[in-house]
Amino acid sequence: TGPSDALGSFDRRAAQVDGGFDMGSTMRSQGFRAATNQSLKNIIVHINEDTNHASASKVVDCLEDLVDMLINDDDLLKQDPNDLAEVITAITKTLQNQRDHEHILTLAFAALSSIALTELDEQELPAETIQAVVDAMYRHPNCPTLQAEGCFSLFNLATCSSFNTTPIIAADGIGAVVSAMQRHSDQPTVQRNGCYALGNFASNHTANTT
Repeated sequence: TGPSDALGSFDRRAAQVDGGFDMGSTMRSQGFRAATNQSLKNIIVHINEDTNHASASKVVDCLEDLVDMLINDDDLLKQDPNDLAEVITAITKTLQNQRDHEHILTLAFAALSSIALTELDEQELPAETIQAVVDAMYRHPNCPTLQAEGCFSLFNLATCSSFNTTPIIAADGIGAVVSAMQRHSDQPTVQRNGCYALGNFASNHTANTT
């Protein structure tokens, strides 16, 4: 069973009952949520399993599905209190174990950005997750797409929670962003995302706040 099979097989037919109450609408909503939650758990399992076995193509499929789900469902990780931690752990393992695959790393950055934008409300990420982002940026300095997404990920992580700024700086996130901007001075997206990130680091750092 693939990570998206639960969504694909869900029966969305309505069940209209006497009295005019559309029970089908409620059932569809509940059924869709259950199917989405199961799909999420399948993705987490697949990412963990395939990351450990270095199956790049399956990890790509899972991360693409995860990013799509995060973009389209703001409540995706709010149903089960364990889901957020499990997803972040899976992404961290991906960053660490698939460190030679630029496309996978870029997708993992995109997933973190989506999580930051919708799920993290003044929550601090594990230091190893932030370090894995910075390490990946330093490992692939010549890939502008990865660098742009890495800068954007660090920007979003600092935006969603000021608590992430200190570990980002401790992990040499500033150096990674500056290096990206210097190496890719002709790439507008890298320059824009880098400026956003550096601006947030500066405004959120405890030395610059009262």
